[in-house]
Amino acid sequence: MNYYIIEPDLENYYPVGPQNNDDLHMILEHIDEPTKFATWQPIIVEILSEDNDEENGRSNETSKTEALADLMDFNATFINVISERGKQHLSNFFNESGELLPVILNSERYYIHHVTKVLDALDLNKSEVERFSSGRLMRVIKYVLKENIVDNHDIFRLIGVKRLVFASERFVHAVKEGGLLGFKFVPVEINKVRV
Repeated sequence: MNYYIIEPDLENYYPVGPQNNDDLHMILEHIDEPTKFATWQPIIVEILSEDNDEENGRSNETSKTEALADLMDFNATFINVISERGKQHLSNFFNESGELLPVILNSERYYIHHVTKVLDALDLNKSEVERFSSGRLMRVIKYVLKENIVDNHDIFRLIGVKRLVFASERFVHAVKEGGLLGFKFVPVEINKVRV
């Protein structure tokens, strides 16, 4: 089976971000943990459009649509935000991989997808990685996953890799079948050698 990194389509859709900076800090402190949030109250988020870019001294010359997607990036952090339509269509996948944390955007309910399923599936012998002088993993340039670990898992994260979410071709097919917007899928290699 093929696997992919799930990415929001930032070329065509704006990310969303919290109205309150304290909410951002609270999320970032826990989102990489494999345990569910102990308490969660829906937070209010807004589209981070060109107006927000100009206020923050950034220019954005692309022609993005103000339309909302079924997958959007949360504050340019690689945290995925899912629409209600996306939640309904993909609920089986989301239920088995973690939790959906409600947020409010334009009076509508959306969800931060907190992936708590974390697998030790990165094949460090086949992947291309950069390390700190201490030997700790700095970044992965080319991902190669261990087939015997990822087999039969549809959505997961990797130990040692923050925020990136990986998905099976079953998930990709369900997204395409549902006509869901805002999803990009980057293929990753699979090491088919069984260990």
